[in-house]
Amino acid sequence: APIVMHYMGFGATTGAKYIHYFLGDTAVAPPELANYYTEKMAYLGASFYVNSYRVDTDRMPFVGRGVWSDDHFREARENNSLPATGVVLCNFNHLHKTSRAQWAVWAEILKSANAGDETLSHEQVVLWTLNDNLDTQSSIALELAFHGVDEKTFMRYAGHEKIWEHLQRHALA
Repeated sequence: APIVMHYMGFGATTGAKYIHYFLGDTAVAPPELANYYTEKMAYLGASFYVNSYRVDTDRMPFVGRGVWSDDHFREARENNSLPATGVVLCNFNHLHKTSRAQWAVWAEILKSANAGDETLSHEQVVLWTLNDNLDTQSSIALELAFHGVDEKTFMRYAGHEKIWEHLQRHALA
């Protein structure tokens, strides 16, 4: 009989009796919570997310060389088409994993954030996603417009980069 394992798609139990094992680590699935999982636990060593990238921390100043200065931080944000100050909400998941319901939630968050604080301009609260496909960006614009959100005001798009450049830009959010 086949053995079915659950890994990386969802960081919790699926509740499905046909999935035999949950592959994770003690941070994602603490042993004291194992009785709440329908799957048996199979623990990895030190990391839930196993990959083959070798990250060069010298290329990531926020990791290898300490904290950015305020001026460098603002400049780095502006170089990525982000507001120099304010709130940058970030979702670097693959967009094929999102749903209309999730875009409705993002739209509500963006509307609420901008309506709730008069000290923030509409340019200062944005959602930053990983997307360099114009067709997908058009679909996002239509979905946000359906919920009363102007995509050009609130959305920022990041293209695909080398892994260390991608990891470095997380600090800008």
